[in-house]
Amino acid sequence: MIKNTGLLVMFLSLGGCCTTAPKNAGPMTHPPTQSKAATATPASVIEVNFEGLIAHIVPDDPAVATRRAVVFAGDSNHPHALTVSIPPVNEESDLAFIGNVQLSPDGGYDISVISPGLTFTIENLTPAFNKLGTFKALVPSLSDAHDPLGTPIPPTSLNADLQNPTPTPNGNFVAYFDYSGGTLTATSFCGKGQFKNKPGSPRYFVKTVTLAGETTASPILKVTRGRAQKSFTFKDPTFIEILVNNEAIAGSGDLDDHFRMYEGLFKPGTVTLPEVDHALACKHPKGTVVGCSDSQWP
Repeated sequence: MIKNTGLLVMFLSLGGCCTTAPKNAGPMTHPPTQSKAATATPASVIEVNFEGLIAHIVPDDPAVATRRAVVFAGDSNHPHALTVSIPPVNEESDLAFIGNVQLSPDGGYDISVISPGLTFTIENLTPAFNKLGTFKALVPSLSDAHDPLGTPIPPTSLNADLQNPTPTPNGNFVAYFDYSGGTLTATSFCGKGQFKNKPGSPRYFVKTVTLAGETTASPILKVTRGRAQKSFTFKDPTFIEILVNNEAIAGSGDLDDHFRMYEGLFKPGTVTLPEVDHALACKHPKGTVVGCSDSQWP
């Protein structure tokens, strides 16, 4: 499986304490016994990691129902390659529905040359969908990049394809990953970047966005293309780690241009995005990397 360096591990520790009667206190009395609500043990802990040219549609307005990760196709000058890595599943013969399948060293699958027009989802994730501070701070807001005052880009400017349950094949988007719940967090690239011709100090850019959650029943990964759908169950559902990686192919042009490809999330001519100055960025085998950061709308 593709190595992922931006994983999030969460531990919850619950503790108790004892009390003693204070000096000169009267006889201790015991309150009526109260039944404790049973805490359900999750059937599965889920972690989905996103890296590369992926926009996260995460409006705070409950009236805007769509919340999803949008994987961009790239173009002939800046091609990108999507790979989806998943643990072992029981329906191995159906994986060709997604793309070209290779076994990974840990027994899972690295799926590339993804079939166009797919939507992925794991249903009934808990807790209710939310975003932590690392996601808000590290994932560049397309509204902020478009307007230094941070005026939100309105939903009416979004590409009409985003209203569809699956992407239009051979359009701007390769795949969607719909959020049914869970918590979004983020980790950053080393070094910093800065939007060109925009006020503001250099900032960190996200390397990995993580969606973390739980299910109370065995999780099912549903993959939809048009009216066809496949469901995948996991051989070991205790902990499910999925990687959605959409990086530039080596030699795919000036990485400064890649952030501007997010203009495709909107109707033509409605949004203008800046290039990214990489002077303070760290290096990567494919060159500087902050321009190939995830993004978020609004």
